[in-house]
Order: sequence, then structure tokens, then C-alpha cells
Amino acid sequence: MPTPLNQSLADSALLTKSLPLGLLRAFVQTNAADDGLTPQLLAELKILARTPGLLVACNYGGTLCEAEGISTETLPLGSAAIALRALAALPNTHAAVISGRSLRDLAAVSRLPAEVHLVGSHGAEFDMGFAHGLSLATESVLQQASQALAETVGAYRGITIERKPVAVSVHTRPASPDVVALVTQQAEEIAKAHGLSYIVDGSVLDLSVVEPSKGAAMEHLRSMLGVSAALYAGDASSDEAAMATLRGPDLGLRVGEGPRPRRTGSGIRSPSPGSWPFCLNSAGPGCSAKTPSAWNGIP
Repeated sequence: MPTPLNQSLADSALLTKSLPLGLLRAFVQTNAADDGLTPQLLAELKILARTPGLLVACNYGGTLCEAEGISTETLPLGSAAIALRALAALPNTHAAVISGRSLRDLAAVSRLPAEVHLVGSHGAEFDMGFAHGLSLATESVLQQASQALAETVGAYRGITIERKPVAVSVHTRPASPDVVALVTQQAEEIAKAHGLSYIVDGSVLDLSVVEPSKGAAMEHLRSMLGVSAALYAGDASSDEAAMATLRGPDLGLRVGEGPRPRRTGSGIRSPSPGSWPFCLNSAGPGCSAKTPSAWNGIP
């Protein structure tokens, strides 16, 4: 039997105070352009929420915060952080963030509690000691790639190079479109020359010594936590690997612009970072308790 919903926790997290459906439609869009929360979507959310164990996972930059950035440049939106904490505290429910950031940086900038599982380096880093196992030869390759990037693209306006435990990253967000296109091509060539994996994650270009996969991280979390269903929210092309693992009652949610998740019946979209976790709390998923009181007013 699922653990009953902790009502005092729900009250403090505003989980029982549903957003009016009019506001909810402004947050969650479906393939039916103006229908908002359609009966089909509500039915899918109810099925997901009533599974014995639920995992709610997401990307960080562009999904829990406005954009990518280096270190403490980008903090999570307050509403998103509160909602994700609330989801993690619910019975039979787990929350996770799978980010391209290093695990140490992700923990420092997100400031999320231990109840929220953090995975860094696009799914490669589950613990802080992961990078300590790299060989001297691997460290040398990263250093050479970092030097090549500094010499090739480091002087362009709006470009910043960051060294991560298992990768070298090029941040392009402030740069002009022409510079971004040129840097993207040159960074890919450097990655190939040094035998590194190349990942475009929004405005961040990662040259990594491992072949990370958010999809593999999702599968590992499923197995580790023993969940029966999952929801994944993301905004970047690298999130497609996680979306591709969704199956059965699972749902995918696209944050911001871009193609709708391939693996969803309703094609859920949230137009802006920070809105989707609170919407999910208000709409029902994230609570696996099979009691009417868990539905926050949804019939």
C-alpha cells in the first residue's frame, strides 16, 4: 500500500492549493492548440501520478533556470526549486536533475537538498569521486583540447572556456549568431582531433572524455530507485536521449521552444523554465498516493 500523503507537508508546499485551470493552461500546452489541459492529458497525468513509484527528472539550465551559465551565474528559479523539493518529499516519489554541468558545480549552484538526486556531466557523474579515477593520459588529452580551444576560439567576443572534471566546455550564449556557428564547427573539429565526445547542449559545447548519455542515467535511476514510471522535462537536444527511454505511462515535457517530445501522447510543453514543476504539483503527477486527497481538486 502506498504511504498516505503527508498533509502537513502538502499544505506547506502549497500542493493542495491548485492553480485555477485558466492559469494552468498558460503553463502547460498540448497538441490541441487552445485546449490546455485536455481530457486526454488529464487522464495521462492521473495514470502517471497513481503509479506505485514515480521519478520526476529534468535538465538544469533552461529547465530549472532561465539559461545556461558558468558556476553561480545561473541560480534555479525560486518557484521551480520549491516545487522540485516538494516533489522529492512526497511519498513514493523521487526527483532528479541530470545536467551537463559537473556534479560539484551542479550541487553548488542548484542548492537542492539531498532528497533530490543530482547527476552531472550529461549523466556520467553520479558521485563526486568519479573524476578522480581519470588517468594521467586522459588528463593530458583534456589539457591539450583546452589549449587548442583557447588558441582557436578563445579570443572571440562572448566565448568562454570552462574546464570540467571530465570535459572542456565552450559557452556561447553571449556571442553573436555568426560567432556561435563558427565556434560550433571549430570546437567539433577539435573534439574529433583529440578523440573526444562532442555534445551541443543549448549554448554549451562539451568536449568530453566519456560518452555521456542522459538516457543511460535515466535507466540507472529507474533501476536504483525501483520506480514504475517517470516524467522527464528538458529543453536541449541532449535531453532527447532521456526522452527516448520513456515508455508505458511515462511522459516527456518540452520546456521552451523546440520540437515536442517524441515519446508522449499529448506532447506536453511548458513555455518557460520554472513553471512546469509547480504545474505538475498542481495537476497531480508527482504524488503517487492513491487517494482522492492527492489530486488537488482534479475530479
